Amino acid sequence: MNVIQLNQTIQNCLQQDSRAQCTLYQFLETKLYPLCRRYSCDHEQAKEFIQVGAIMIFRKLNMFNKQSSFLPWAKTIMTNEIFKTFRKKNVLVNSSDLSDAFDVYGDSSIEIESEIDIQEIKALIKELPGRQQEVFQMYVVDGYSHEEISCQLGCTVTTSRSNLFKAKMTLKKKLLVLGIDYSQAIAVA
Repeated sequence: MNVIQLNQTIQNCLQQDSRAQCTLYQFLETKLYPLCRRYSCDHEQAKEFIQVGAIMIFRKLNMFNKQSSFLPWAKTIMTNEIFKTFRKKNVLVNSSDLSDAFDVYGDSSIEIESEIDIQEIKALIKELPGRQQEVFQMYVVDGYSHEEISCQLGCTVTTSRSNLFKAKMTLKKKLLVLGIDYSQAIAVA
């Protein structure tokens, strides 16, 4: 959906057009699912986040400033709603949920120790070299495919995969420095 279509859809939603509301919901679902999945423990919880966040986006749609970009505005509302849900349920993000981030080419036997703080992981990710950090963020955190990453970054799919592999290996080494022993978990080919 291009910007003109999106603005028209938003305008129609403000006029209570149910088809436009359905279209906007589907757009939000597609664009915001990776964000919701990042903070959820499973697909169903991510879908719940989308529903709750979309309701709030529709309620605040009349406050949207058409001079700004819609998607960042919607992401902000969605993130706030997710955190509001966590605060209501008094749920904290568990660092063990990040174990999927370190699955290198099918090696899913790696588990992150619960003592690792989420902020430490984020700091380690920020220390990655530029392109590796971008690819890691887009693939692991935002849920983009290697094909989508290659289009957005202007590189080949193979380069995207290589950067992800290097990023994961760098992060594993840094985690070892923090005292996390992966020697038994990593099968050396």
